[in-house]
Amino acid sequence: MRDSRIGSAGALAIFGVILLKWSALMSLPQEARWQTLLLMPLAGRCALSLHLALLPYARKDGGLASIFIGCSRPLMLIISLSILAGTGFYLLSFSGLIVAFGSVVFVSVFSLFCHRQLGGLTGDTLGAACELTELVPPLVMVACGGSCFGF
Repeated sequence: MRDSRIGSAGALAIFGVILLKWSALMSLPQEARWQTLLLMPLAGRCALSLHLALLPYARKDGGLASIFIGCSRPLMLIISLSILAGTGFYLLSFSGLIVAFGSVVFVSVFSLFCHRQLGGLTGDTLGAACELTELVPPLVMVACGGSCFGF
């Protein structure tokens, strides 16, 4: 961030994301929480590779995220998405694939939004993609009411 001060809107956004993660996790049945907890950071980290693969760097003069530009390779993207889908399938059967698919769809839509608003990615959008995608697994599970996941 060019300006490292967070401000009231930034503090409320961070608090809101943490509160939503906690609320979604606590809304799940006890036996479904640990699988979701494992998939959350995995989905967030896979979002980074997908976001990097989909977008160019937005700033002309460079920034902290510019060191990651050019590091994203199609093979790395395939491997990270395969790990997410494989882990999701292992933990939750076909429902884990729904969680993985939902994460990919969310990051794709978020990337499109960033491209239209900023012209590409920045370090801030990478962080936002990771944190917001971590919300997808518990929200998908809550949306299904736990019943479609066999719990």
